[in-house]
Amino acid sequence: MSNAPFLRKLFIAFFLIATCYACFAAGVWFYKNSQIDSIKKEGDEKIFFQQASSQMDMKFMVALNLIQELKSNDDIIKYASDPTNYYYITQVYNRLRKGSMASNNFGYKVDVFERSSDLVITPNKTINTESYYNEMGFTAEDLRKIGDYFKSPSKSDILFIRH
Repeated sequence: MSNAPFLRKLFIAFFLIATCYACFAAGVWFYKNSQIDSIKKEGDEKIFFQQASSQMDMKFMVALNLIQELKSNDDIIKYASDPTNYYYITQVYNRLRKGSMASNNFGYKVDVFERSSDLVITPNKTINTESYYNEMGFTAEDLRKIGDYFKSPSKSDILFIRH
């Protein structure tokens, strides 16, 4: 009978040691799991950003190719030299319609206008510049920036507008 208190103390000691070990093992397991999850999340984010970057690059590449193609198009060149000739306007309109499927698939549209003319040619219609600006929702500040851009000596013939 004198062994009963000793065995009880021994059992409690073993139980406490086992509980402490289980708590420690569970803590290490949760810590390592969180590390693995964070590494996996970082890898997934990196892959996502790489894919998003390549898609953005593809969008710009398609847009620039389409613009380069339009800049070398005979109808566009003729329209630029004579923006009042309705035949050239119609030809440019038809060319934009053919190229609009590619640009719509990438989430942008290409519109053409000659600064000396009051006409904007879109893949859907031809419209005067004031109505076009209103349709696009440009503010007076936006129009001022566009005007400043075209007045600058280092301007390009191409203007990307995110709207």
